Amino acid sequence: MPLGVGAKTTETRQHTFGDGFTIRYDPLKDGNCQFHALSDQLRLVDIDISHTELRRKVTNHLQEHPYTSDGTFIQEFLNSSLDDYVCRMSRDGCFGDNITLKAVSELYDIQILVLSSNPVFVPTLVASVRSSSSVLLLGHIPEGEGDHYVSLQSEAVENIKRAIDTCKHFVHGVSNLGENVTEAPSRCDREVVVHEAVEAGMSSCVYPLTEMPGDSTVLEQSNSVCSNTDAEHSTQTETTITDLGTVATGPAQPILTQYPRTKFGNNSRSFSSHWYTSHRFIEYSVSKDAVFCYPCRVFHCGSSYRDGAFTVEGVRDWKNLAKKLQKHIASQFHGDCFCKWEAYEQSSKAGSVVSQLSAENKKKISENRDYAKKVTRLIIFLGRQGLALRGHDESTESTNRGNFLELCSLFGEYDSKFAQKHTEYFNLTSPSIQNDLIMIAAQHVQRKIVEEVQEAGFICLLADEARSFKSEQLALCVRYTTPSLSVRGNYMQITVIKLHCQLVVKCPIVILIA
Repeated sequence: MPLGVGAKTTETRQHTFGDGFTIRYDPLKDGNCQFHALSDQLRLVDIDISHTELRRKVTNHLQEHPYTSDGTFIQEFLNSSLDDYVCRMSRDGCFGDNITLKAVSELYDIQILVLSSNPVFVPTLVASVRSSSSVLLLGHIPEGEGDHYVSLQSEAVENIKRAIDTCKHFVHGVSNLGENVTEAPSRCDREVVVHEAVEAGMSSCVYPLTEMPGDSTVLEQSNSVCSNTDAEHSTQTETTITDLGTVATGPAQPILTQYPRTKFGNNSRSFSSHWYTSHRFIEYSVSKDAVFCYPCRVFHCGSSYRDGAFTVEGVRDWKNLAKKLQKHIASQFHGDCFCKWEAYEQSSKAGSVVSQLSAENKKKISENRDYAKKVTRLIIFLGRQGLALRGHDESTESTNRGNFLELCSLFGEYDSKFAQKHTEYFNLTSPSIQNDLIMIAAQHVQRKIVEEVQEAGFICLLADEARSFKSEQLALCVRYTTPSLSVRGNYMQITVIKLHCQLVVKCPIVILIA
């Protein structure tokens, strides 16, 4: 159970998250601490959700969206399959990680600022492409010191600015860790601070996804995050190109009446739209008059190698474009990114593997129920007509396999789906299943008769005992009038009588009409 706002356990009191930040809510260390802390923070932005419901929404989101909003393939950061990860994460008490933080950010289009109790670690800002100005404040106690999440609060806007500035300086290679970095403010101040941060270019200060063994957020040290100056330069270059495709839109392939021409020696050459047909992954930037590779630009996942010509600068050498494309297509990097793009397209059309299996399972259940309904109707038909179901010889070589099996064969001639099910191993035609279905139908009829008898109020009960071989049998019938004053008489059942006494004969009668 939550300890309440401002509650702190004895172990957590020794941890601080920088000047101006205090623990708003310290959840129990039961494996659900990240979801408890996020649930507490979401209430500050008018989203009232329990930690169990939040965990369910997060796992459903990951199941339905194997790619993040910026095109990152989540599977790249997992040691197991995504389905196994989702199954494990859906269990109560399973520690959340940076992947679940990213999912919450995308679910609610919100930013999450995580501060570590260890001053060596820098703040982490987790955000989606569409993140709003709202921000959630979490504190993280790293592994070795407790591996725990708490909900933070701060009354001063300056504290948030300092945390975001530290994050910005760190991402740009400035290791100014002298300040005690801390997390976010009250709700009214957060929107102002994050709005200023976005204007300052801080929306790109997002750490890569990593699956951790515990409840950790990848609060990595300076030598493990965005310190590569080439990567920084490529990111800045990409942001200036606004007419290329996104994950949602696909490759940008504008058709122009005339493309800009470039001088190559004595000849002038230009891009041609026929490249779209022969290479569907190509996209063209009108502003740069250059060709890019859409999957390599959008679906790369932090690989150490990256073909800058087709992902950052663009290719404008129209004379040698065919050779450059051939060389690019042959690279392992392009092959991997292209496979990710195709997997994303397939997932978007048909859904994830889990959803496909679920849909197929629902279809199978529906077909089985439809078949069982038809078999039951055939049995009820024979019962109403007073015909025996079974035959003397029900083998496949028999010329007369009994009323039920022959009727099923006749029905299958006009219903191909029924005929296919009837040939399967589990086809609901065994004698024991026939008896079960007959018994269920009989019980249903008896309930209807008993309801009419109870409604009538006045009945005439007929009980006749007769000897059959070695046992005594009691036949029970009932006569009554319906509300429309029509008289009805119904046979109810035959009961075996083991002892000849008044009490033994009375019991089945009382049980029947009770």
